[in-house]
Amino acid sequence: GHGLEVAGWTKRGRIENNEVRNNGQAGVHLTGGSGAMVVRRNRVWGNTGPGMQLQSGSSRTVVTDNEVHANAVGVVLTDQQQTVVAANQIHNNRRAVRLSNAGGNYIFGNQLWDNWQTGLRVWMPGVLPNYGQNNIVK
Repeated sequence: GHGLEVAGWTKRGRIENNEVRNNGQAGVHLTGGSGAMVVRRNRVWGNTGPGMQLQSGSSRTVVTDNEVHANAVGVVLTDQQQTVVAANQIHNNRRAVRLSNAGGNYIFGNQLWDNWQTGLRVWMPGVLPNYGQNNIVK
């Protein structure tokens, strides 16, 4: 299963200072309207699914200052809007960051390296544009 899962309209929560590793699905999973969350200073690695997966209305979340590595994908945003992914170290995943049907998100100031397929992938962009700047991709 998931390492940490927040679902069901939870608002304004914090996921901070955790080590989440070796889970069968996502390390950190936010879904079902769990928005306006802060996810920071976590170490998330070795998960079979994404390191962090935000989907289905968990918008307006801030994901910052995390180390996410050795997962299928580092960070996945699906059906997300107005989410910030900033100042993270995302490395040694298949893909670093993937956005799917997501719009109006801000991806900036991240360090993305040694991800063996893509650093930042936008697939089926949402209605609003996504913004990415000052990411270091190696």
